[in-house]
Amino acid sequence: MEKSVFMQSIRYIAIDIFGSLIYYPLWWYSVGLKLAAQKFGQNLVFRSHALGLGIQISNLFRPMYADYTIAGRLISFFMRIVLLVFRILEMLVFLIWYAIALLLWVAAPIAIIVNLLHQFYIIDLRDILPFIK
Repeated sequence: MEKSVFMQSIRYIAIDIFGSLIYYPLWWYSVGLKLAAQKFGQNLVFRSHALGLGIQISNLFRPMYADYTIAGRLISFFMRIVLLVFRILEMLVFLIWYAIALLLWVAAPIAIIVNLLHQFYIIDLRDILPFIK
């Protein structure tokens, strides 16, 4: 027996659209957050490889340009220490950047909903945030 177009439309609106609206927050804070955290880890690994931190540490005591003299070894060691410090600082900057992005992933929907409710006079932010006058 064929379903009428009206019943198919009602099913589409009720289940697909409203179901998606209900499922979206669940997805955002479960599967979406897991995917974002995995991407966070992948970006950190990629950045570590791009900066060559492992190679830099493994070659720390090898002289550069095959200069095995005492001066060459000292210059190479201190030069690599300086490079390593700056690359670790760069890695920390990216780590902080990615952590802030992950926190925004969690906080953005809540902030948007609170601001929408405030704009439509459903809630008063002065009740929620006492430091707002």
